[in-house]
Amino acid sequence: MLPVAQRLDWTSRNLPLTHQAIDRLPRLDGVRIAATVHIDVKFAVAALEMQRRGAELFLATASRHTTRDDVRDHLAQHGIPSSAWRGMSEEDRLDGVRAALEWGPTHTCEMGADISTTAAAEGRTGIVGGLEATQTGINRLEGLALTYPLFNWDHVPIKAGLHNRFAVGRSTWVTFVSTTQLSPAGKHVLVVGFGPVGQGLTEMARALGADVAVADIDPVRRLTARHAGWHVGELDDLVGWADVVVTATGRPGVLDAARLSRLRPGAILVNAGHADDEIELGALGRRTEVIPYVETATVGGTEVYLFAGGAPANITAGFGDTLDSFDVTLAVLVSGVGHLVGEGASARPGVHLLPESAWLPVARAATLR
Repeated sequence: MLPVAQRLDWTSRNLPLTHQAIDRLPRLDGVRIAATVHIDVKFAVAALEMQRRGAELFLATASRHTTRDDVRDHLAQHGIPSSAWRGMSEEDRLDGVRAALEWGPTHTCEMGADISTTAAAEGRTGIVGGLEATQTGINRLEGLALTYPLFNWDHVPIKAGLHNRFAVGRSTWVTFVSTTQLSPAGKHVLVVGFGPVGQGLTEMARALGADVAVADIDPVRRLTARHAGWHVGELDDLVGWADVVVTATGRPGVLDAARLSRLRPGAILVNAGHADDEIELGALGRRTEVIPYVETATVGGTEVYLFAGGAPANITAGFGDTLDSFDVTLAVLVSGVGHLVGEGASARPGVHLLPESAWLPVARAATLR
C-alpha cells in the first residue's frame, strides 16, 4: 500500500467541501477534542486541519476492526495520539475510551457516544460540548442527564438523507461484491431495519438484482417499506428465507441466538450498522476464515457465513464511502465543531439537533460544485 502521506494528499485533494468548512472555522486554541471515530485516512485530513487551527485531539476508535494502523501512526507522529489498533479486544477498546477521558477533553466528537456515556456514568466534569454522528449513539444517550450541550448531527437532512441512505448502502454492497466475489442478483436479501441506512441498502440490492425483504419493529417504517414495494414481514419469519441478511438497526443483539438458529444453510450475515454487536457473535461458536473477511460457522448444525466479523462491513472490509460522498459528511462534522465553539457553546445541557445554520452552507456549496 502507498505511504500514508501520499494517500492523504490524494484524499485531501478530493475533499473540497471539507476544506471550505475548515476555512470557516475560528481559531481553536484551547479546544481539546476527544473523538471516537473510525481512524482512517479521510478522518485524518480533518484531524490534521483542525490541529492546524489550534485544536488538540485524542482519538479512540468507534470499532475494534476499523482502525488503519498506519494512519494512526502517522497521526501520532504529528502530535495526535490515540489508544486504538485494528483487531483490539472490546475491553481494550473501552480502555481507550477511558484514556480519552483521562486526557481531559473540553469537547467530544463521537460515533457511538462511548465517551459521553462513560463520562456520565463516572460523573466526569470538564466537557463543555459534544457532537454525535450515529443513531446508535443517540439511542444510548436517551435518558442521560448531560451537563453540557451535545449536538445530534446524524438526523441532519444531508447526513441522514445522503450519507446514511445513499453512501452507506452503495459502499456496503460494493464492498460485499468485491470481497466475496458474489452478486446479490437472484438472491433473497433480508434488510433488518428500515431507517435511512436500511432504505439505501434495499435500493442498492434491488439495483443489483436481488429479491429484497424488510423487517423492522416500527409499524410506520414497515408501512413505508410496503408502500415502497418491498416484501415486509416479521424478522422471525423472514430470517429463514434469506440468502443474505443485512443488519442496519443501531441496536445490539438484533440477530440473537434464536434467530440465528433459523438461518438457512449457506446464509451470509452482514452488518451495515455502526456497532459490532447487532449480530450475536457468541452464538456462532467457532469461526474459520475461508477467504479474507469471510468466515464459516455452524449454528445448530447449519453452516452459515459471517462477513467482516460482524463489524461495519463497508469500512472493515473496504474503505468506506467514496471520497466525494464522504466529503459532504466530513464537512458537516467540521462545521459542527465550529458550532460547538461558537453559538452552540451557550446552548442548554442535553441533546439538540445540529441547527441549520451549521450545516446549510455545506448543502449550498455541495449543489454548486
